[in-house]
Amino acid sequence: MKFKLKLNEIKKGEKVGKPHIGIYLFFLVHMFGFGSSGFFLAYDTNTIYLMALMHGGIAIFVYIIFYIAIFGLDAIKWMVINAIIGISQTYYIIDSIGGVFINNWSFDNYPFYRHIIPAIYIVLYTFLVRRFILHFLGEDNLSNTIFLLLNGLVYLSIWYF
Repeated sequence: MKFKLKLNEIKKGEKVGKPHIGIYLFFLVHMFGFGSSGFFLAYDTNTIYLMALMHGGIAIFVYIIFYIAIFGLDAIKWMVINAIIGISQTYYIIDSIGGVFINNWSFDNYPFYRHIIPAIYIVLYTFLVRRFILHFLGEDNLSNTIFLLLNGLVYLSIWYF
């Protein structure tokens, strides 16, 4: 019995149908749990970093396969492009979360490779939240504005508290 992933069935530029609301809720909760544990494994000095890489790497690989199947390859391509553009945003989120949940936290106290898994989780989770908003409001300027306002509120609340 062969398993074959049929990525070529979704052609470039082709619209992918909207997933059911349960898919979003499942992934939002599931990724929050795995992302949180991956974050703490990556920065825990008592954990062998190879364990964090295995935990995060397998989960990220599976999430990306599901994302391609659910949202399409074109959407994933733009997720990666936007993530590269938003590197400073990802740095700010990691620094803020670490400052809130880890005592004596400083982004610079950890080597670069420790930040890779949490950064990828943040990119995947932000993408999922944006797609969730687009699902309900449609793909127009209003949904993009609401997503940007939501991002702004999250950053202000993290900065303020």
